[in-house]
Formats: sequence, C-alpha cells, structure tokens
Amino acid sequence: MDLNQTIEKVTKETFEELARIYKKNLWGSKTKSRLVFTNYSSGKYEKRLSEQELRFVFIEKLIPELEQQDLFYSIETPTQGKYKFSEKGNKKLQPICDIKGQSASFDLVILNRKEEKLALIEFKAKNAHNHEHAKDFCKLMNPAEGENALRYFIEIIESYDQRTIKNLKGKIDNYQFPIMGGDEKPIPIRIACYCLEKYNESSLGEFIQFDPMQNQSVFYIKK
Repeated sequence: MDLNQTIEKVTKETFEELARIYKKNLWGSKTKSRLVFTNYSSGKYEKRLSEQELRFVFIEKLIPELEQQDLFYSIETPTQGKYKFSEKGNKKLQPICDIKGQSASFDLVILNRKEEKLALIEFKAKNAHNHEHAKDFCKLMNPAEGENALRYFIEIIESYDQRTIKNLKGKIDNYQFPIMGGDEKPIPIRIACYCLEKYNESSLGEFIQFDPMQNQSVFYIKK
C-alpha cells in the first residue's frame, strides 16, 4: 500500500469513527472511542464540532500505519514559504505567497527518517469561511513547500443540502493560486469532505461527491 492509499484508508476510517461518535451523542450508539462532542454553553442542544476532533481521530488512526511503514508525523509544522493572508486586519485580501510575509504552518505533516516531507495535510470543519479555505489552498498548492510532497485538504460538516454543496464546490473551484512569476505551477490538492449527519440511527455519514469521476475515491482533485 503506497502512502496515498494509506491516507485515503485513514481518512475513511476517521470519517466513519467521527460519525459513530456523533451518533452516540444523538442516538446512544456504541463506539470504542473515548472522544465526545460537548455542548456549547448557550444552553441549546448544540454540539461543538471543530477541526481539532477531526485531527485527533485522524492521528489516532494514522499512527499504526506509520509504525508499519517506519514513518513519522509532526503537527503545526512551519511552512517553507512565507505568506500574506491579510493586511491591517482586512481579510478580503487574497492570500498570497510573499517573501516579505510571514511563515505559516501545516496542521499535520508526514515525514520519513530523513525528515523529508512526504505529505502535507490541512483540516477544516463546518464549511469555514471562504478566506479560511483560501489560506489553506494557498499553502498546499505552493511548489515551494516541496514538489514531491502529497497535499490533502480534509473537511467535515454536520449536514448539507444542494446549496451547501454548491457553496463548498465554489470555494474549491473558484480558488486560483496566485502565480508570482517564473515557470512554477501550483501542485494539485486531494480534497475530501464528509457529512456526519444522517437522520437515522443505522446509517453512518456520507461522503460529498464533487465530481462523478471520483467514483469510489474519497478524494476530489483540485488542480
């Protein structure tokens, strides 16, 4: 099994485990996980769902695979490139690569024993704002982060309708990597999105298919 297949397997297992935990909160379904989604303090029956739960379960599923392949991981890993994501608090600025900018970080990086970066991974939850998606796409598509490293953007949402799908796909397809000169081309990203909520006890969640050509793959390729 190559690294991309491993990450696809771990992504599927992570989504399914999160769906079981989510269902446990709603229906009392059984799961071996010790993770729970807690309620917000507003008094409403509303579960706190964030990218942190996604990342922690992903790492839990990933570690046995890394042990088998003698690989390692790091979290909040500093980027090689420098970026400008806003200007004087103005988040309407298109995120760009800028040598006068600041270093950013990746949520998770997979490395070999030589500490070479093999995969760069960003996590998101709840259909975050367009600017938040664009920041991650800018980092992931930047060739300066290592042309041989695989790139992944993994997101969970609670529920969706056709308007949600259109909104998400628009954030993905409308993003254009800012070419700053030279012949370098942006690196493709593998994108996976999963809805946790199905309105019955027996079903797990559902993968969001952005393209019929995905077939059975979890990932939609953004070029």
